[in-house]
Formats: sequence, C-alpha cells, structure tokens
Amino acid sequence: MKMQPSLKTKLTILLAVTISLATSALLWLHFNRNYAEELALPLEKTLIANGAIKKCARGDAGRSPDSSEPWYEARFQLSINKGEAVALINKVAENNGFRLTHSDSPYESIEWFTDQESKPNPYQDLEGGKIRLNINTYNDTQDKPLDCFDGTKLQGDSTKTALSLSISLPTRGR
Repeated sequence: MKMQPSLKTKLTILLAVTISLATSALLWLHFNRNYAEELALPLEKTLIANGAIKKCARGDAGRSPDSSEPWYEARFQLSINKGEAVALINKVAENNGFRLTHSDSPYESIEWFTDQESKPNPYQDLEGGKIRLNINTYNDTQDKPLDCFDGTKLQGDSTKTALSLSISLPTRGR
C-alpha cells in the first residue's frame, strides 16, 4: 500500500517552494535594477506629458563583470521645432534639478546639452560622483540621422525634432 504524505509534509514542501521562488524573484529584481533608468523616468514622464513619443530605449544596470557603470538611453520624437524642443528640454531638466549647458557639435543639425555637475549620485553602492545627463537634439535627420537601436529612423526637420536622452552614473565598487 502506497503512503500519502501528511498535510504537514505537503505544507512544508509548499512553503519551501514559495520561499525559493520569492528569493529568486527578489534576487532577479535586485540584479536587474537599473539606477540610471530610474533617474531618467521623471524626465521621460515630463517629456511624454509634453507631447514627446518615446521610440526606444536601452541600458545596462552595471552589475556584470564587463560593465560596472549603470547607464540608460532613450530616444524620442517631438512634433515641435528646434527652438521649442530646446526650451522644453531645458524646462524638463531644470524641473528635475539639472542645469543644462550647451556644447557645440561639429554638425549643424545636432545640438548637445549636458549636466555633469548638478546632482550627486544618490546610490550608496556606487562610487561617489555626479549623475551625468546628456540630451541631444537632431533637426536634420537626412544629414545626420538618429535611429533606434533596431534601425528604425527618427525624423527631424524644421517642424520635428528627434531627441536622445542619456543618463550614466559612477561605477559600482563600494
């Protein structure tokens, strides 16, 4: 005659499986948490609330042997001209504690805006340092195209602006 496991044995096995799955899920979330993406989220939400369309994004949590620096980059399409886009990105950055400075690009159709000094890195498990924000606008995508990482082209001309937003953080190491 075959013996059935007791209710206590069944509950113990169920509890062990549940704890194992919960632990695995928490570890997965921890090792895939991208701090740079978290910091970009308020900027993205404000851009989208102002009409930007997020076309693509990529990043790295900086938790692997070959990558210890968290970073994130997203690309947007805006149905506004370059002047309006520059005003918008400056407003979005300022409302999130950043002060963008303009840098000359070697390309007439691309404008670079950066802030690498305003906000300190808030994460204790990273080296000390600042959050590095870069926002680039593209207005003649025929001349110098901006595309998504899958090859999808973004449009920029006198009435549309393509935009690249990136955030990077200091390396892991504490």
